[in-house]
Amino acid sequence: MLADLFKPPWKSGSVEKRRRAIAELNGVDAEHQDILIELARDDEDASIRIAAIQQLTSAAALHELSIKLSDSAVRTEAEQRVNELLRAGHVSDDAQYRDLLNRYPELQLRIAAHAHSESVRTEVIQSLSSRQLLEVLGATAYTNSRQLITETLSDIEDLESARKIMRGKDKNAERIIKTKIDAFRNHERQQAENLARLGKLIDEVEYLAGHDWLPEFSQRCRAHR
Repeated sequence: MLADLFKPPWKSGSVEKRRRAIAELNGVDAEHQDILIELARDDEDASIRIAAIQQLTSAAALHELSIKLSDSAVRTEAEQRVNELLRAGHVSDDAQYRDLLNRYPELQLRIAAHAHSESVRTEVIQSLSSRQLLEVLGATAYTNSRQLITETLSDIEDLESARKIMRGKDKNAERIIKTKIDAFRNHERQQAENLARLGKLIDEVEYLAGHDWLPEFSQRCRAHR
């Protein structure tokens, strides 16, 4: 009991005292961040681990925590906090985003969806597959990223999937998708009409060719050919 009096508040046996101590810790200060990481990783109380995660401001530290944490609720909180930091501009410049990508390639889609930097989002989006683009489309809140993705998609199945994802979320993206789907369907219809017309011409040419001894049939046959 006496020993507990000399412990720092964040090491107190009282959950409430540890929670109050966390609220006073500065996530930017390196020493305080180390304390928050320790609490987020090791504290026996899930609410304390979550409170510590909410105070952390290092996307890299949070991502590493999310990989190692066994509690699914706490791990989800860490993942959401990473997205929040990427979106809120806590990563200060493009070089830091690229460093994150180099160190943690698995963050590629989350950076494409949530990065505060438009140039970084664009750079990553341009390197993604259609399946990955659809995943980012469903996660991002940035209008310009949605527009870039919908303009990039070309496969009709991908466009139909994108339309479902964007329904009621982004009118501009929906309009781009609808225009591309309509153009694809119109092209399909035109192709079908052309093939049908070609089929009729072939049938008539074959018939006329079989009767080309008739002068009027011979002339029509040449015209059809």
